[in-house]
Amino acid sequence: MFMVFSIILGIITSVFYNTGNPARRENYIDAIKSSIYVTRPNLNFSSVGTSQENYFTMNTEGKLEKQVGDGFYDGGELDGKFLFNKVNSNIIKLDSIESIGFIHPEKNLEYDPQSDWEKLEKLHEGTVAEVYVSFDKLYKTDEILEKIEPSKLNWLWAAVDIGDTIPSEMFSNIGFPSKPMWREGDGITYTEETEDTLFGTQVVSESTSYSSVDPYGSGKLRDKNFLETLEFLNEYKDITGKVDYTLGKNINSIINHIEENGVKIYGMVITGPTKDILKLKEEDYITNMRVKDVKLWNLN
Repeated sequence: MFMVFSIILGIITSVFYNTGNPARRENYIDAIKSSIYVTRPNLNFSSVGTSQENYFTMNTEGKLEKQVGDGFYDGGELDGKFLFNKVNSNIIKLDSIESIGFIHPEKNLEYDPQSDWEKLEKLHEGTVAEVYVSFDKLYKTDEILEKIEPSKLNWLWAAVDIGDTIPSEMFSNIGFPSKPMWREGDGITYTEETEDTLFGTQVVSESTSYSSVDPYGSGKLRDKNFLETLEFLNEYKDITGKVDYTLGKNINSIINHIEENGVKIYGMVITGPTKDILKLKEEDYITNMRVKDVKLWNLN
C-alpha cells in the first residue's frame, strides 16, 4: 500500500513540475538564475540541475562562477529545495561576502570615496583585474558603451539607476550582465525532437538561435531584455525574494521607475589587462574605481 501511495505522489510531483510551456521547473530555475544576474555583479552559472523527489519537492543545485580576464573562477553555489512553488531561504552561498558598491553620481555622500588607482599601479603588468568603475553622470546604454569601446576592455555588468525606490536602510545593486538574459521564447527554434510520454509530448533536443548582440552596442535590445527580465521576476517575486530580499520587496517600484525614466547606467564591472585598465584613469567620465580581484595573466 505504501509503495502505491509513493508512486501516486511521484506522479503528482512530476506532473506539477513538468507541465506548462515552458514547464514550471524551467520557470522556477530561470527565476533563480535571473535574480542572480540582476543583483550579483559578474556572477554566472557554470552549471545548474534539478532532481525531483516524492512528496511534492524538487531540489536544485548549481555552481556559480565569475570572470577575471579570460579566466573563470568559483564564485559560489546554489542549493535550493522547492515545495511546490515555495523555495527555502539562503539558497545562494557565495565564496566572497565582500561587497564593493558603485558611487552614484546623484547621491550626496558624507565621505570621500576611496579609489584604487594607486593599488592598481603597484601591480605587475602580467596581471589581469576585475574592477568596479563609477561614472560622472547617468548614461544611456548605447552612450556609455560607445565610451568604453575604444579601451577594448570587457565590460561584464552594468549598474542601473533605480532612483529612490529602495529604502535607505536596504542595499542592493541592480543591473544587467553583458550577455542578455535569454529565456524560453526569446529565440527561434530551428530543429526540435520530441517524444510522447505519460505526461504528454516533451522536447528531447532543440537548436535555438538568438538575436546578434554588438559587444559595445545593441542598447535598445539590452534595455528591452533587462526590463522584460524584471517583469518576469515580478511574476515570481517569492522566489526572487529568496535570492535577493531587497529586489523581491521593491521590484514593482523598480520597474515603474525604469519605465518612466528609461535605463540609465552609472557604473560597470570591467575586466582586462591591468595596464589597460590603468589608462581609464585619464577618462573624465570615470570618477571612481575599486579593485575587486586580480589574477595572473590568463588572456588568450
